[in-house]
Amino acid sequence: MPTIKKRLNITLDRDMERDINLLAKHQKQPMAAVGANLLREALELQEDLAWNRIVEERMKKKVKFIPNSDALWK
Repeated sequence: MPTIKKRLNITLDRDMERDINLLAKHQKQPMAAVGANLLREALELQEDLAWNRIVEERMKKKVKFIPNSDALWK
Protein backbone atom coordinates (compact mmCIF):
# COMPACT_ATOMS: atom_id res chain seq x y z
CA MET A 1 0.00 0.00 0.00
CA PRO A 2 1.62 3.28 -1.08
CA THR A 3 2.18 6.02 1.47
CA ILE A 4 3.12 9.68 1.27
CA LYS A 5 5.12 9.42 4.48
CA LYS A 6 8.90 9.31 4.15
CA ARG A 7 10.56 6.14 5.38
CA LEU A 8 13.82 6.04 7.34
CA ASN A 9 15.94 2.94 7.85
CA ILE A 10 17.79 2.90 11.15
CA THR A 11 19.86 0.23 12.84
CA LEU A 12 19.09 -0.51 16.48
CA ASP A 13 21.32 -2.25 18.93
CA ARG A 14 19.74 -5.12 20.87
CA ASP A 15 18.94 -3.02 23.94
CA MET A 16 17.19 -0.33 21.94
CA GLU A 17 15.24 -2.90 19.95
CA ARG A 18 14.17 -4.63 23.15
CA ASP A 19 13.14 -1.37 24.81
CA ILE A 20 11.16 -0.13 21.81
CA ASN A 21 9.55 -3.55 21.42
CA LEU A 22 8.48 -3.58 25.09
CA LEU A 23 7.15 -0.04 24.81
CA ALA A 24 5.26 -0.94 21.64
CA LYS A 25 3.64 -3.93 23.31
CA HIS A 26 2.75 -1.84 26.37
CA GLN A 27 1.21 0.90 24.19
CA LYS A 28 -0.32 -1.63 21.77
CA GLN A 29 1.25 0.16 18.81
CA PRO A 30 3.61 -0.93 16.05
CA MET A 31 7.32 -0.51 16.74
CA ALA A 32 7.56 1.96 13.85
CA ALA A 33 4.91 4.22 15.41
CA VAL A 34 6.67 4.12 18.79
CA GLY A 35 10.00 4.89 17.13
CA ALA A 36 8.49 7.81 15.22
CA ASN A 37 6.96 9.18 18.44
CA LEU A 38 10.29 8.89 20.25
CA LEU A 39 12.04 10.74 17.42
CA ARG A 40 9.38 13.47 17.53
CA GLU A 41 9.87 13.89 21.28
CA ALA A 42 13.66 13.99 20.87
CA LEU A 43 13.36 16.70 18.20
CA GLU A 44 11.08 18.75 20.45
CA LEU A 45 13.60 18.46 23.29
CA GLN A 46 16.41 19.58 20.97
CA GLU A 47 14.31 22.54 19.87
CA ASP A 48 13.63 23.47 23.51
CA LEU A 49 17.37 23.35 24.24
CA ALA A 50 18.11 25.60 21.27
CA TRP A 51 15.49 28.16 22.37
CA ASN A 52 16.87 27.98 25.90
CA ARG A 53 20.36 28.85 24.65
CA ILE A 54 18.93 31.86 22.81
CA VAL A 55 17.07 33.01 25.92
CA GLU A 56 20.14 32.60 28.10
CA GLU A 57 22.20 34.74 25.71
CA ARG A 58 19.52 37.43 25.71
CA MET A 59 19.30 37.37 29.51
CA LYS A 60 23.02 38.20 29.74
CA LYS A 61 22.46 41.55 28.01
CA LYS A 62 21.62 44.62 30.04
CA VAL A 63 18.05 45.38 29.05
CA LYS A 64 15.06 46.98 30.65
CA PHE A 65 12.23 44.54 31.24
CA ILE A 66 8.64 45.71 31.00
CA PRO A 67 6.19 44.07 33.40
CA ASN A 68 3.45 42.13 31.69
CA SER A 69 0.85 44.38 33.33
CA ASP A 70 2.43 47.42 31.62
CA ALA A 71 2.57 45.85 28.15
CA LEU A 72 -0.16 46.83 25.73
CA TRP A 73 -1.73 43.61 24.50
CA LYS A 74 -4.25 44.08 21.73
